[in-house]
Amino acid sequence: RKEDNIKRPSVPFQLQPKRLAPMPCKTTQQDPRSAHQMDINNDGRITDEEMTRYGKVFAALDELAKLPTEKQGFSSSEAQEVGWMLERDASKKLRQNASKWHRGKASCDITSYADNYATMNNCSPFSKSANGGGGAKPTA
Repeated sequence: RKEDNIKRPSVPFQLQPKRLAPMPCKTTQQDPRSAHQMDINNDGRITDEEMTRYGKVFAALDELAKLPTEKQGFSSSEAQEVGWMLERDASKKLRQNASKWHRGKASCDITSYADNYATMNNCSPFSKSANGGGGAKPTA
């Protein structure tokens, strides 16, 4: 090929450690019982230091999983205050009771006629039909 015929100086292979991304082991290559292995230095014994380090990691993960209401005692903005108030059980009950009494708007005669017409004829009564006129013709 044409690219192979071009003479190029050979460049030595370079590896940039800052651009390397670690890849986790495949699930078929590791024992699932050792996924949360506390023995960090692999000496076969779990020391108190390793247990405290492992506990700190799990505590940090638990802190990330908390909701904002569990993390903070007070809201940091007015919008957050309103959101927290809407999440309370009392406001949820009020919203359920309000939706119980809500009714949608009733359709008028013209709208219900147009819906029925479109359902039966697969076209709008106001669209131009194949005969050149409008769908609904005025009576003379």
